[in-house]
Formats: sequence, C-alpha cells, structure tokens
Amino acid sequence: MFPDQEKISGHQAFMLLWAAALGNIFVVMSVPAVNSAGRDGWIPVLLAYLMAAPVGLSQVKLGLRFPGQTIVQYLPAALGPLVGRTAAFVYFLAFWVFSAVIYRETAELIATAFLPRTPLMVVMGLLALTVAYTMKQGFEVFARITEVLVPALLIMIALVCILVAPEMKARNLLPALEYGMLPVLKGIPRQLAFALESVLVMGLWLPCVRESARRQLPRKLLYTLPPAGVLLGGLVAGEIAVFGPDTVARLQFPVLSMTTMISIAWFFERIESVFMALWITSSYLQILVFSYPAVVGLAQWFHLKDYRVLILPMTAVALATATVPANVFETIAWNDFLDLFFVLPLALLVPVALFICSWGKERRHTVSGKAGKHRG
Repeated sequence: MFPDQEKISGHQAFMLLWAAALGNIFVVMSVPAVNSAGRDGWIPVLLAYLMAAPVGLSQVKLGLRFPGQTIVQYLPAALGPLVGRTAAFVYFLAFWVFSAVIYRETAELIATAFLPRTPLMVVMGLLALTVAYTMKQGFEVFARITEVLVPALLIMIALVCILVAPEMKARNLLPALEYGMLPVLKGIPRQLAFALESVLVMGLWLPCVRESARRQLPRKLLYTLPPAGVLLGGLVAGEIAVFGPDTVARLQFPVLSMTTMISIAWFFERIESVFMALWITSSYLQILVFSYPAVVGLAQWFHLKDYRVLILPMTAVALATATVPANVFETIAWNDFLDLFFVLPLALLVPVALFICSWGKERRHTVSGKAGKHRG
C-alpha cells in the first residue's frame, strides 16, 4: 500500500468505503443502540452516519493537501513531530487490536451457532491464513476482492430484511421518541465511532487512489456514509420490529436470531447458512480493512521499505491477543473501549489537523505578503 507501488480505481475506492462502513458492524451495533434509545435505536444509527460524512470530507481534504502520503506520514507534519507520531502510533495500534477483536467475535459466533465442538483457535487460524494470504498478494488484490464481495454482502443483507418482513410488527416501533431526544443523543457517540472507523481507514489508502479519481472521492464518500446509515438504521429498525426492543437488548446476535424467523410456505426456512455466509464474508472484509492500517502503519512508522515482512508476525500476535478476552462479552467490551477512547479522539483530530494546516498556510501567506510590501 505504498502509493508508488499500488494504485486502485475510483470504483474500487467506492467499494472499499462500503466494506469499511458495513464490515461486521451490522451484527454488533444493534444491542448498544437499543440499550441507549430503546425502540428508537435506529435513529442514532442514522444520525451517526450522517454526522460522520463531514469528518470524512475533512479526511479527504486533508489527504489531498499531502499528496502521496498516508495519515501515518502526514500527521507529524500537521500536528508536530511529538503529537503527530504519537497519534500515528495510536492509529495503527488501535486497528491492530481491532483485528484481534474481530477474529475473536467471528470465532465466537461460529462456534456458538454452528461449530460448538470446534476450538476457537482453529476457526481463527483458518481465517487468519486467508487474510494473511490476501495481504501478501497486495492491496490492489484486496481492492478487486471488494468489488465482488461488497455487492454480494449488500444483496444478502437486503435479502434477509425482505424475507423476514412478514414477521415485522409496526407496533414494536411505536410510539416514536417516547422519552424524547435525550436517549437518542446518548446513543450517538457509540454509533458515531462505528461510522468513523471507515473514515480513519481511508486515511491510509487515500494516496493509492489514481490521480484521475481522487477528486471524485468526496462524492463517493457522500454516496457511501448516508446510504449506509439508512441501510443499517433500517436493519436495526427491522430487528426491533421483529422482536421488540426488550428482546433485542438481551440477544447476543440479533441478526442471527432474525434469520431463524424466516419461513415461507413452510418450506423455505431455517436458512442460518445464509447468515453464516454473510458473517464470514463481512468478517473477512473487516479484518482486512483493519489489518492493512495496522501493518502498513507500523511499517511506515519505522520507515520500512515493504510492509509485507510484517504480515505474518503481526497476524500471529493478533491471534494471540484474540485469546486474551475470557468470553464474547469481554471481547465486545474491548470493542466498545477502542471505539470510544481511540476511534473517536483520532477521528476528531482530522478536522483539527485540517484547521491547523489551513491556519498555518494563511499565516505564511500573510507574513510573505507583508514582507513583500515592506520590501516594496
């Protein structure tokens, strides 16, 4: 993922945005949304993705100010050597732990629902081998994979929502805003962190986009985050409509439970295999989305010439880290901690860095203008 070696098209960038915006988020976002806002849990999801769009536009604008550099490379120039290198270190460290968390979440769900006698390490190890092999082939290969898997992922999510529609009850969504806007506002930070993950990841692959397609990135971003908010918000609303907010809050994986409700003509039912395909596909994409910033970020932080030498060691360490949480609930707690205390602060640094760069540029222009008048 070094800009002089690997280039991707505008359409591939669009698919990468969707891969990061969806990932496996749709499986884990429902419970915190419903816990904070109850039957209105779909509203903070929608608002969070709308709020993430301006931050994403700031990320694109900041990246265009430093052509050919990733966020790890230009943060020291934008924020100063100490703050910038510290922020860059936290950036790749957070995504490295994120990849470990997703390994564990994926293995826990597969073991719980489909393969209860299979050790977690076997599931995680097979997934890690697939991820490591893909990364070895280069970022362009991953970008091409997203062109195939992201549309399939969208179709499967839409299919689940359509097939379960007969089980939805509108009364479970009413009355809307029963307790006002305060519960909705309380739920936004957690959902905003989910949405901003895709923005932060973009800071690493932005230089790989071909020059002719970079100016289209703001439009592609707006074609991704708000629609993703509508899709994910609709999915949460569907879960609430099927089970009711109290039941959703108690479920471990509401989407999995929702697929078990699908029944058409007493024949087409029990299609959990569709969900398993959906889950494995989304987890595979999400781990790749998070592993690249971790591996490439560390390589650039240490000024290495090729990030591929770090793939196997960092994958092994990620697998070891994935075994640390005692259970799936502790794993989800790790995810919450990373989102609230790493993703949100790092994402808020992007507009700050853009302001500092703009202010510094204007100040230099002012100083040079005054110096020219003085010489005249």
